[in-house]
Amino acid sequence: MFDDTPLMPKIVLLPFLFAAASLIAGLYGVLHNQISYTVSHEYFSLFKFNQFAIEDQFRNRIGASVVGFYASWWMGALMGIPVSLAALFASTPRRCATLFLGSTVIVVIIALTIGLGGLVFSPFMTPSSGFTSAAEKAGVIDPSAFFRAGTMHDFSYLGSIVGMVIAIGWIIMKIKQADKKTEIA
Repeated sequence: MFDDTPLMPKIVLLPFLFAAASLIAGLYGVLHNQISYTVSHEYFSLFKFNQFAIEDQFRNRIGASVVGFYASWWMGALMGIPVSLAALFASTPRRCATLFLGSTVIVVIIALTIGLGGLVFSPFMTPSSGFTSAAEKAGVIDPSAFFRAGTMHDFSYLGSIVGMVIAIGWIIMKIKQADKKTEIA
């Protein structure tokens, strides 16, 4: 599974791949927050804008985008570590980069799917009593929408982890398929 192609050219790629994964994750956060802002602007106005110290003039969809980028970019770098280790087993630096970026797309798709799943199924979940009392204390007008937006966020993080595991499996599968083709040839 590991050939004799020098490792150093692939390692040199890693900072660029981490940067690309961080940018993609940040852009995912922007999109994600546009959806969740539509579900509950209170989730942002009473929680996220304060958490990220967003200035008053940006406490709108622009601020939601900023929060989304800041809350997500680091997940790209974090998920990039185990994914890149798997991609280092690719035969060439180009193949390493292709597998890494392909796996990033897999993570984004799965995170979005599971996040949206959390949004869809959140009406069937019961918020904890701690959440309910905290929402009342904060003056939330629509606690159901607030809960749905928060659930979407939580499920998206879960989706990122699930996506990372699947992406690593996909990389391993692709490398094994390439190895079998090389053995046959």
